[in-house]
Amino acid sequence: MSGSDIFISYSRQDRDTARRFADTLKQEGFLVWWDDAIHSGETFDEVIEAELRSASAVVVLWSPRSVSSRWVRAEATIADRRGNLVPAIIEPCERPIIFELTHTVDLSHWS
Repeated sequence: MSGSDIFISYSRQDRDTARRFADTLKQEGFLVWWDDAIHSGETFDEVIEAELRSASAVVVLWSPRSVSSRWVRAEATIADRRGNLVPAIIEPCERPIIFELTHTVDLSHWS
């Protein structure tokens, strides 16, 4: 477990965008964890949960695809409960109602 500064939660279909976010945040000096860091033989859900719970902040990338992902919703819920949720819209979408109560930056035009 690394205790990253930032855990990135996203839909697999938004992988290219997640990579851009991760690379940019790393260039700014943050220690970033996202699931490309899982190694062969590791238990997927256990690694994700440990990293999620040890991160200082959880950046959730909301898109129509991530809104329908149970994994992303679960990760966002845990981050919200821990008080370290940092939501970002990467494509216009209807977020789950509970997350409509949290200010979310619209980065859908960010490059």
